[in-house]
Amino acid sequence: MEPYCQIIGLETMPLCLDYRKWTKCPAVEEIPTVSIDAFNDCENITFIRWKVHNDWVTKIKYIHYVESIISSSNDDSTALVIGCVSRTKNVKHRLKTLMGSRSDSHNKFPTAAGASPPKRFQCDESVFKVYKGVKTFDYCRENNILVTGGLDRNIRLWNPYIPGWAVGILQGHTSPIGFLSIVQGSTKIVSVSLDSTIKANKVQKQHVLAHIISVTCMVECTIGSLCIK
Repeated sequence: MEPYCQIIGLETMPLCLDYRKWTKCPAVEEIPTVSIDAFNDCENITFIRWKVHNDWVTKIKYIHYVESIISSSNDDSTALVIGCVSRTKNVKHRLKTLMGSRSDSHNKFPTAAGASPPKRFQCDESVFKVYKGVKTFDYCRENNILVTGGLDRNIRLWNPYIPGWAVGILQGHTSPIGFLSIVQGSTKIVSVSLDSTIKANKVQKQHVLAHIISVTCMVECTIGSLCIK
């Protein structure tokens, strides 16, 4: 894999990221470098920051077909948030923005020293509250299922449009959950906890299909050998 581009000048070190595929430009001699300080002066780049969580972000995922971002943290009150990418789509708030009651800082990188990013309007995001927060999650568009896991060792199943309560809870892990994945084309969930235990669950019946305890110190090596039919 060859380097494609790099962004420099970030205020802090990113802990997680996601991206959308784009058409690759012709190769150049050196790696294209973009400074984040120059984003405001570039017409072809839109850089947006939101204040979303009260703790470190543990995972982030961009859902391009609904133009939304799903992000999680270990904070109970902002454990998982689904929010819009750009400006509000609410007509009332958009009119206020156009009338100048809010600045254009929603779509620009604050350049003032110590400036904080703005918060979204409440109508532009859904907040899921989870005890001890969320370390990992996955989303399945076909089945409209959102699953979360974290320090409380429970796997929660959500309707992404109903943040008030989980529609199901899968128990069984004896250690915090660090990885979750919904198997493509099915309703099976693979979960990995920090004690190197892998579980495969079926959502419809909410029971365990497989329980694997790794004898190695590298969980990643075990994940690749798991086969679900």
